[in-house]
Amino acid sequence: MKTVNFSVLNHLRENGGFISAQWHGSLLLPMYHYRDQKLVSFSSPAWDGMAFAEVLLGLGYELIYASDSYNTMEGFRKSLRALRDGKSISMIIDGPEGPRHEVKPGIILMAAKSGKPILPVYATVQKKLIVPSWDKFEIPIPFTRGELRVGKPLYIPRKVNADELEVWQTRLRDEMKRIEKKTCRDLQIPFHG
Repeated sequence: MKTVNFSVLNHLRENGGFISAQWHGSLLLPMYHYRDQKLVSFSSPAWDGMAFAEVLLGLGYELIYASDSYNTMEGFRKSLRALRDGKSISMIIDGPEGPRHEVKPGIILMAAKSGKPILPVYATVQKKLIVPSWDKFEIPIPFTRGELRVGKPLYIPRKVNADELEVWQTRLRDEMKRIEKKTCRDLQIPFHG
């Protein structure tokens, strides 16, 4: 798999960490690519989340058991502690239940509170199965060409009001769409926005 701008990710990790942002539907490739790098991620304690947690643990992730509907504030506090300790966090920004490609505010608030940059990441492949679900979940077909692209880091101000929060959510979504479009163009596959 080809990586684009991955040096940005390595630089930020070496200099105090970052918050990696991915879409729910295309999380498999970044998840695998980050293996054994001691990233921190979130998992729901529901049955499907626990199955996913086993995969993440096997790939070398540290886990925080929290979601939008379970242990939200404790998960937020634990993630801030991890970031202050110099760790990096991997976040699904439109999950766990969508809507698809709509950035939730949590990542913006976490970046503001921690002072760590958000690093947009998108990955896809030329040949894949697409699950008919809210997120159009992608399952790569083996031996196909793929690309993982890292976008421009977003540095969120420490104090963000409600209006600014929406602006930053839009900026993150726009950067995710920009790198998604470039990746699709490089792989010569349709961009569905």
